[in-house]
Amino acid sequence: MNKLKNEISPYLLQHANNPVNWYPWSKDAFAKAANENKPVFLSIGYSACHWCHVMERESFSNQKLAEILNLYFVSIKVDREERPDIDKVYMDAVVAMTGTGGWPLNVFLTSDGMPFYGGTYFPPVRKYGMPSFAELLIAIHQSWENKNEELRQIGFSIKANLDKKSKQETESEKSFQSIIQSSFLWITENINKDNGGWGTKPKFPHSLSIDFILKHNSLNWQKDAPEIENTLNFMAAGGFYDLLRGGFHRYSTDEFWLVPHFEKMLYDNALLAQTYLFAAQFFRNSNFEAIVHHVLKFVSRELQNELGAFYSSLDADSEDEEGLFYIWEYEELQNIIANPDDWGTFTGLFEVQPNGNFDSKIILRKNNVQCDSSIADIKHVLATLRTIQDRKQRPFTDDKVLTDWNSLMVSAFSKAAFYFENETYKTIAGNTLQFIQDHLYGNGTLIHTWRNGNNKNEVFLSDYAFLINAILDYFLVDPTIKWLDFCQELTSQMLSNFYLEGDFYDTASNQHDLMIRPKTIEDNVIPSGLSSAIQALVRISFFYANEYYTEIALEIIKKYSNQISSYPLAYSNWLSVMEVFIHPSDYIVFIKTNTQQSTLDIQKTLIHDFSPYYLKFFLSEDNELLTLLPILQGKKAIDGVSTVYICKNTTCSEPITSISKLKEYINNN
Repeated sequence: MNKLKNEISPYLLQHANNPVNWYPWSKDAFAKAANENKPVFLSIGYSACHWCHVMERESFSNQKLAEILNLYFVSIKVDREERPDIDKVYMDAVVAMTGTGGWPLNVFLTSDGMPFYGGTYFPPVRKYGMPSFAELLIAIHQSWENKNEELRQIGFSIKANLDKKSKQETESEKSFQSIIQSSFLWITENINKDNGGWGTKPKFPHSLSIDFILKHNSLNWQKDAPEIENTLNFMAAGGFYDLLRGGFHRYSTDEFWLVPHFEKMLYDNALLAQTYLFAAQFFRNSNFEAIVHHVLKFVSRELQNELGAFYSSLDADSEDEEGLFYIWEYEELQNIIANPDDWGTFTGLFEVQPNGNFDSKIILRKNNVQCDSSIADIKHVLATLRTIQDRKQRPFTDDKVLTDWNSLMVSAFSKAAFYFENETYKTIAGNTLQFIQDHLYGNGTLIHTWRNGNNKNEVFLSDYAFLINAILDYFLVDPTIKWLDFCQELTSQMLSNFYLEGDFYDTASNQHDLMIRPKTIEDNVIPSGLSSAIQALVRISFFYANEYYTEIALEIIKKYSNQISSYPLAYSNWLSVMEVFIHPSDYIVFIKTNTQQSTLDIQKTLIHDFSPYYLKFFLSEDNELLTLLPILQGKKAIDGVSTVYICKNTTCSEPITSISKLKEYINNN
């Protein structure tokens, strides 16, 4: 019997009516496999995954294939977003076995969880040079019956290799400054000069690498980065970026950023909103500002519930076809945009040709990849297209709420609230933090997953690390002691539950249901929990001069410094954290005594000066932080006038009380 009907994951529920006797990940499933001497078939995916849907339709809904699975295997279904630890362990195993990975991830295990064979998509009939799924299942069954001990030895060997890999630590002999500089050169020299980004296809946005380049440039007074600006323009030209509704898709399948994998993930949009915000400041680019607003409007409109939490994703498919919601016919557009002047403007701005730009159809994309504000001239046309699009079947929304991804979005809204001085963004960020406190935190621990009032007990390092960093970002717009107290509480729990013998692990110390305790070092499409935990320790230690936190962070970052320098594109958040160690105590204190124009001018100048490694305190003169935090003690308004202190490595400037003196200081330093 299929046992998924009581799960809360939308992805698992999409398989609850399969004829396969699915189990969720559980002791019961492995006990059954042991008692009946059967191998485990583990299938991992997520609800926005196109090929996961394909395999569900072709194979898991197929009665004959289900009979083979039910007869010879114990089948387990896992949502990789709900259990990223399981995905991490078995993705590493499959990559070790085959050299590649992806989703759906399908792995065959012994009853004690040891993997002995795996792959990604398996077709129902012979194609792509692969056997049919049924043939593969029969072959695995026969091997289990006839070569059982060999399969078990393969599993033990893979586990041993993964254990060994997780313990590989090599400290570089290079200084942090040398690693940062060589990594900066590698990343910038390998940018595609024609279409932006890195590599050919598929193309991922690598937002963390762009952030690192812009922040590093700002520290070194390098005020241009043409390859980065070109990359950002290409990414936002349409296709990979949804010009109509806002929001970025997961990645581009081609080198031109035209044809995406059409799923929209919360984490991508959180990180890219922050990247375009950095870029708007760095390049003084109002079009990048507009993209930030467009992305945040999309997220709050289509991925936020009434309680203030954010959903996980929008599916790539609708009506069983990938991208159908976002693609147009030429004649369809002609009929909708009947006004000749509007049609002329529209076809002048976008790639609209009778033969289309993708399989004879049209993905909205600008003719000129440079961000062009003239799109504002046809806002009414775009609004009409959105109305027509709303009549189509919408892609499925995965409405589970994840603490770590929601924390990334809190960071995005908080930084935007600060930069734009936008109260709506501040409110959204605050409401999400309140939701996390009310529904995802209690009894001294966080919870990773919530959906419709139900939750799962697992929690991961990324939940703690991302949330601590998000609270410190929100602290920019709400500088009150309660947030620092909450960060202290979370940091203590993070160390207690995830830190062991000089390192952080992905899973909590009380979680024992995997063959190894996973540890994610590299930054992928999101920062690793490990690099984010180091970042959180460094940031929170600044407020209280906590040398213990700093020592832990420094020890770990040194431990992995050789890996960081080996392939910088995969360790960009590490590089940003490493750079903080070179500029550990830079901060600005602005004590506001009034709302006169002179005060507002100073505030705007401080906000728009791109100095990402400076912590900025904007405080009223009666804020209790001025007496509670050691780094702020002695800072006060001079003669009742709004006053700025700019501090580098604990040495502060003379009090600055005028906009002219502030600009002079910035220009000279």
